[in-house]
Parts: sequence; structure tokens; C-alpha cells
Amino acid sequence: MQDTAVYEIELHSVAAFRKPHPFAEPTAFPLQVAEPKPCVTSYVLALQGNPSKPTFVDSTYHDVLLPDTPAEAVPYTFDVDPKTLRNRFLALQSRVHPDGFATASQTERVCAEQQSSFINKGYQALRDPLPRATYLLSLHGLDPKDHDGNDPTATDPALLMDVMEAREALEEAETEEDIKGIKAENEERLNATLRALSDAFRARDIPAARRLTIQLRYWVNIRQAATDWMPGKRVELEH
Repeated sequence: MQDTAVYEIELHSVAAFRKPHPFAEPTAFPLQVAEPKPCVTSYVLALQGNPSKPTFVDSTYHDVLLPDTPAEAVPYTFDVDPKTLRNRFLALQSRVHPDGFATASQTERVCAEQQSSFINKGYQALRDPLPRATYLLSLHGLDPKDHDGNDPTATDPALLMDVMEAREALEEAETEEDIKGIKAENEERLNATLRALSDAFRARDIPAARRLTIQLRYWVNIRQAATDWMPGKRVELEH
């Protein structure tokens, strides 16, 4: 077993694998614990299959789960292959899951827990389009939930009218057949927004991506409301 002094040396020795990422998640690491000093997460460590070694702190979820993505492209990479992402997630978790380090040193357990948590959070963030878009915007310092008035086009009247009409249709629906029609119409809007969102990120048009992410959140919420629909049940849409 290695002591924390060795860990501190190794922390600097791996810097050559990856330079500090300009879009790294600023609040993820390091964890604030006293002793021993925790490791930090990088795809390098998981590839080595040794979760007990600390590596560079500046890693994004793409670095860990989609390591072939160039660093400069990470904050614009909206399109991902779900199968590749899941296979990578399962492979990494098989190497760093804390259950495999129950009898290891405290430092090794902390490292394994930290990396397993980071990989889980990364997979949840990248698996589905809405959290993925939200995560990418966060790399630009933006939160689509923050309606602070700085972007008057973030939520436009036409969008709000469509949302109100969808909500009314859900509340007035009487049969499952009614709901099927609402779902089909909403899926068309949702898929059109996804295509536009993909185009916006590829064009590196972040203001457009933010507006479209707000739209996507509404369509996802309507989809969930339609799935949860019951006759007479009040329709609640999160914004």
C-alpha cells in the first residue's frame, strides 16, 4: 500500500497524459476530506485499471466516458452514440466499483468511491439529450433554468402558447386514444427540437442551444405528463 506522500508525487507525474481541460467541471473535485488526501478522476486512471492512483483533476464527463472526443470539441459535442457510451460506462464501473475495494486501504477506498460517483454522474448527464444539453451549457457557464432576463428570446410567447395548448389538451383528454394523439404531436415537436439542438451545437451557436434546451425541457415534461396521465388528474408541468 502507498502512503499519501507517494500519492501526491503521482498526482503530478500523470500530468503528461492530459493537460488541464479548459472546460472542466469546476466544482466536482477535489473532495474536501482531511486524511488521506483523495484522488481525483481522469480517464487515464480507469484505463490503467487502477482506481487507487490519483490523476489529473481537470476532467469532464466526456474525458472519462467519451475519451476520443478532442478537448476543444467537448463543450459542443451533443451527438453521442448511446451504445458506445453505455459500454464504456459498464467497463469503467467494473474496474472502479467500491465493492471491489472493501478490504483496501482508506485512500484506495476513497479513490474508488470518488471515481465511481463521477462515472455515475457522468453517465446520467450524457445518457439523455436534456441533461446532456444542460451539461454542455454548464461548461459555458450557462444554466437554461436561469430566467434572469438577460436573454429576452430564451422563452418566447409562441413557445409558451404551444405549451399552454398542450397542457389544456392533456387536462381535457378523456381517453387513452386522446393521449396517443397528444403524445404523437409532442414527439414531433421534441424530435424537431433535438435536430435543431444538434445543429446549434455543431455550429457552436450557444445562445441558440440555450433557447432550444429550454424548449426541449418543456417537451420532455409534456411527454412525462402524458405518460402519467389519468382521467381527472391535474397536469403539472415543471419549468
